[in-house]
Amino acid sequence: MKIIFTICSNNYLAQAKALGNSIRNTNPDYHFFIGLVDYYSTEIDYEKEIGHSIILCTDIGIPNFESLWKKYNIIELNTCVKPFYLEYLTEKYPDLSYLMYFDPDTFVFGDLSAIENELNNGKEIILTPHILTPIPLDGKMPNEQTFLNYGTYNLGFIGIKNPDKNLSFFKWWGERTYQIGYDKVADGLFVDQLWMNFTPIFFQNTVISGNLGLNMGPWNLHERSISQNENQKFLVNNTNELIFYHFSNYKFNKPEVLASYYNRFTFQNRKDLVDFYNDYRNILIDNNIEKLYTFKCHYVELRENFLAEIKKEEAIKRQKEWEEVLKNRSFKSKLKDKLRSLLKD
Repeated sequence: MKIIFTICSNNYLAQAKALGNSIRNTNPDYHFFIGLVDYYSTEIDYEKEIGHSIILCTDIGIPNFESLWKKYNIIELNTCVKPFYLEYLTEKYPDLSYLMYFDPDTFVFGDLSAIENELNNGKEIILTPHILTPIPLDGKMPNEQTFLNYGTYNLGFIGIKNPDKNLSFFKWWGERTYQIGYDKVADGLFVDQLWMNFTPIFFQNTVISGNLGLNMGPWNLHERSISQNENQKFLVNNTNELIFYHFSNYKFNKPEVLASYYNRFTFQNRKDLVDFYNDYRNILIDNNIEKLYTFKCHYVELRENFLAEIKKEEAIKRQKEWEEVLKNRSFKSKLKDKLRSLLKD
């Protein structure tokens, strides 16, 4: 059995559906699941509108889940649960041979056997670096420092062969995302991703892919371009088949912006990406993104209410402390007046 899963909240279901459909069309031998970090909404017909199997984050056995949505923002929460889904799916489906994770804003174009072929000769974990070649020192973003801060490998994808043999990897990773999965780059923390710098060192069964067709995205455009051959297959640099592309940071309602985090490339200087992105945008619109992206994650609302209550309690506490200070001042003032009166007498 082979499984691919993604993780998102209701507002990203259009992207998750696009990913699932792309896998169904290109790699029908894989089962696809959506890990939903949210509550079910009565405004969404999941079977009809989404059409893929969904697993709620509260159904995978994460201990004291309430503590996570209280301390983590939505990005931290969605990335925190990734190792737990890996472990859950491995234990639920003991006959798994391949287990892969893709971010929801990824689209699969090619045969995933290219990934399976890299997981040979004792290798069971595959990672894709953000970049494979140097970036000029020209002040533009992204640059090499970007990945020194945020991680060598992009965790919008990870592939595992024989996942039942890699439970120690899941537990190591999960312990860290559970306890300190924060987005605090200045403290050496970036959600689930930065830990992967250690993976090839700690886990010798890791392979680092150099395939240009894997995990192409806005961070590696300096080294990769897209074209199509006579069979309409997408190629990277006219040579490698494009297996999957990560449309990270792309907003369907801002179609003129390639990626707002970066300024190295735009649609003006990357004409090869204009139709490519427009086609993806049209798929998202067909998937009802104009409705779905407006949904606010239930855990975001719970956390906002929780933090508001804490602020309210802190304000009440400060008010009481201040009232006590004023009371003490009033008492001291009255005491001084009494002393002055006695001295006059």
